[in-house]
Amino acid sequence: MAQTLDTEDLAERVRRVYRAVATSPDADFHFETGRALAERLGYPPTDLDAIPAGAIDSYAGVGYFLDLAAIRPGETVVDLGSGSGMDSFLAARRAGRDGRVIGADMTDDQLAKAQRLAVASTRISVVLPAPFGPSSPYTTPAGTRSDSPSSALTPPRKALRSESTAMIGSSTTSLHTC
Repeated sequence: MAQTLDTEDLAERVRRVYRAVATSPDADFHFETGRALAERLGYPPTDLDAIPAGAIDSYAGVGYFLDLAAIRPGETVVDLGSGSGMDSFLAARRAGRDGRVIGADMTDDQLAKAQRLAVASTRISVVLPAPFGPSSPYTTPAGTRSDSPSSALTPPRKALRSESTAMIGSSTTSLHTC
C-alpha cells in the first residue's frame, strides 16, 4: 500500500519551525539564519545596515537576488515568502516613498514581526495572508489548493501595477500586467 503525504501536517511542521525563527532567531536550527548568512549569500553589508536588525536576525533565505531586480521608484513589489521582511525592507528602499511592498508568508509570526518592524521603522506594507492553504486567496476559482505556480501567482498579479516586480523565494520576476 502506497503512503500518502499529509500536506496539512507538513505545512504545520514548516510553520512551527519558521515561527521559532521569528520568535527565537538565535536558537539552533537545521539551517543557517541571520546576518552572517545574508552576507555570505552576497547581501551588501551597507544595505543590511540600513534596515531593521530584527528582520535580518530572522533571515533564513537561500540566495541574494536583489541585484537582479530592477525595482524602480514608485513601483509595487510583492514578496512571496517574505518571512520577517528582510528582502521586503530592501525592496522598499528601492521602491521609495511612492512605492509599495507587500509581503506574504505562510507563517503568521513572521508576518507579525515584519509588520511590527515596519511600523517602528519605515513605510512598508505587509498585507497579504498566507500564500497557500484552503482559506488563502491563493486558491483556484473552485476553492481547491493549487500546486501550480501560475495559478498561485494570479492574485499577486492583480495586486501589481503594470511593469511591477514579484519576489518569490530566491528569484525575481517582472510581471507585466494588463
